[in-house]
Amino acid sequence: MSDVNSSPAAEIPDKPNGKTLASLWNGTANVCGVLGLVIGVAWTFPSEIWEAYFSSQVKMEEGVKEAIVQMASVYKEFALSQGANLNDQARFMLNSIAIVQISYHLDKISKYPDEIFARSSYFENLALAGLAYQVQRYDDALRFNKSAIIAANREKIEPLEAYTGIANATTGRDGASAIQEARESYKLALRAGFKRQKTGRADYAMAPLSVMIDASLTELKIGSWECGNTLAGLVELQLTKPEMKTVAMAQTALSVFKSIKATITPVAGRSAFACDYFSSLN
Repeated sequence: MSDVNSSPAAEIPDKPNGKTLASLWNGTANVCGVLGLVIGVAWTFPSEIWEAYFSSQVKMEEGVKEAIVQMASVYKEFALSQGANLNDQARFMLNSIAIVQISYHLDKISKYPDEIFARSSYFENLALAGLAYQVQRYDDALRFNKSAIIAANREKIEPLEAYTGIANATTGRDGASAIQEARESYKLALRAGFKRQKTGRADYAMAPLSVMIDASLTELKIGSWECGNTLAGLVELQLTKPEMKTVAMAQTALSVFKSIKATITPVAGRSAFACDYFSSLN
């Protein structure tokens, strides 16, 4: 029997070539599986490629932030123009220009992988989702809201706005056929709203109401007329309490809510719904 110690030591090349890498993989596949391949590739992968990869990640993250700034600027200019004394044709042109400019930036960043948006902050994703929704890019809005939830979990934030955004984008894209899916998202948003309210922060006091307003209007438009009115009654009851009459934000919300609600008319043939938005809170 030969002495194993008498065998010459195996020489490990500084940088294996393709044949050596194949040999390395063949020899480790049965033992280490994918790990052997990862080690082999990492051993031979040029450092310049790794540097380029990480550099591209940084550039994409910076690209997200720059896109938000640019799109927000466009939207702000458009919003300010609505108060100007313009005719319908001028307003239409400004609206078209804003949509084109915002869509241009969305086209650029929509090519980025999901991990880039998951690493962005909760509010950065909300900004992207809101802008995408405004120009009816509902798939983009859904994507950014889902990334916002990932960010919210990391940042320890109850993602009320993201769940509401998912509900609104889903019905915006699919209409009445998505009402049940939207309801589930509204329920999650409502739960998040009550969790925020329980913290006692003054700016979270109306968190559940903001969800109920959205859910109410959606039910009235494409869901259950009865459920929509039930939620609307609860909203108006809360916002007309004596202590709310001196809160400017509450009264503004009530005025806008009533004006939108007044434009909605019932549609025959809608399916019944138990209106169980609060059952999941027990």
